[in-house]
Amino acid sequence: MITRPQPLPDELDRGYLGRVTRLNGFKDEKQCAAELSVWTGLSDLHERAVPCAMLLSRVAGMRTEDFVRRHTTLPLRRGITSYVPTLAHGCESNDTILRNSGMRLARPGAYFCRACAEADQEFHGMSYWRREHQIPGALWCGKHEAPLSYVEDDRAFLEAPSAHFEQCHTVDDGLVEASAANHAVRRFLEICEGLLDRTAPIDVKDVARVLADRARSRGLQTWAGKASGPLLSDLVADAFDAGWLAIVFPDLGKKRRGELLNRLDGVLYLRTAASSIVAYVLAVTVLFDSADEALQALQSIGNQEKAAPQRKRSSSRPDDEILRAAYVETGGGHAAAAKLLMANYGAVSPRLDAMGLPKLISNGRGRVGAALRAFLLEGRSIADSAAIGGLAVSEVESSIRTACAHFAQLLELIESQDRTVKRSFRRTRQVAPHEVACAAHKRPRVRGVGLGDRERRAGSAIRAVVQSK
Repeated sequence: MITRPQPLPDELDRGYLGRVTRLNGFKDEKQCAAELSVWTGLSDLHERAVPCAMLLSRVAGMRTEDFVRRHTTLPLRRGITSYVPTLAHGCESNDTILRNSGMRLARPGAYFCRACAEADQEFHGMSYWRREHQIPGALWCGKHEAPLSYVEDDRAFLEAPSAHFEQCHTVDDGLVEASAANHAVRRFLEICEGLLDRTAPIDVKDVARVLADRARSRGLQTWAGKASGPLLSDLVADAFDAGWLAIVFPDLGKKRRGELLNRLDGVLYLRTAASSIVAYVLAVTVLFDSADEALQALQSIGNQEKAAPQRKRSSSRPDDEILRAAYVETGGGHAAAAKLLMANYGAVSPRLDAMGLPKLISNGRGRVGAALRAFLLEGRSIADSAAIGGLAVSEVESSIRTACAHFAQLLELIESQDRTVKRSFRRTRQVAPHEVACAAHKRPRVRGVGLGDRERRAGSAIRAVVQSK
């Protein structure tokens, strides 16, 4: 017999797992998952381990989709993705996503509000972990306007927050005040909350297109390669509080102004995920004037994706997949591909070149395709390949450079990065608030910091900011 507690409002999946483990007397979460796999009968249906979110949904008496959307951070972490973007959050048809990513954390550490925990103890007879407190960049409780406390070891979720009152960090009140006063930080958090409410992710290709259009209208560079214009990463650095940004996206503080940072600037031109969801939300925050406007734009992308099967593609602007198919069907001719698609040659040919697809048919003069086959597939020298194709060596070299267009871009990126700066970018995880606070205020890290007067001072400052808006 399994004791089946009901999930509490906004209760985090890992906290719920801890409650189920404790109430049933299991030794740890591994034993809990093993026992639940047998109890649910799902172990007979899965060759690999049953996703824990699926098991907990059965304990809660909920559909997996509903449990994932209400109690995990997956809707935020997978809010913008290139991997199966049409798959709804929590859908059991792809248990790989649920198994590998279903119950991951959105940031390191276990965060809680002491005022919430004390109120929960009075009302529910116990305290529990809230999902809203685990959002990247959330440093204070929106309800009590008080700094959050946190434990660095994420195993803390297996116990109630009240078990950690005496051994925890508390976010520095100065850091909270500065962050709460920053309008960009507040927009960022509102956008994260909006993504948590979505039922399905958004395709990163569509998001990149919308963000690039917005960035272009603001005069920002929207392409890879050596920086030659204002950068999104610099705009983000200017908009956000530096201390808050050092916690959420530490790489940004280590780059020089005017230097491309692909993990952030790449959201404008990479068609697979350039970085974590944090980079995309940072970009959305600075490119839109309000959280409502940003969320409406993201919602419109999601609506367009649902309507996509009913839309006819425009022959004047075919997408890359259609261009590639036409290129293959016509034997590598740019003019022939444009004619097949009833599109303008002047628009099609440069796009094919940019995709790394050189002209293999050139007005009957020489055989570029034969020369490239000899060089790439048969291992001939460039001189021999040029002779086979009836071309000058320089013409073959030009075609090879076109075919290597994407690799050339990567070489430019490598060359544009200073080696010493690149080494400093190895640390990509979010950092804990006390690491930033200690560096800024040059004081030792302290465990067991009580909220007390610090909580009231920070809370008063946050209320002052809210009332002034």
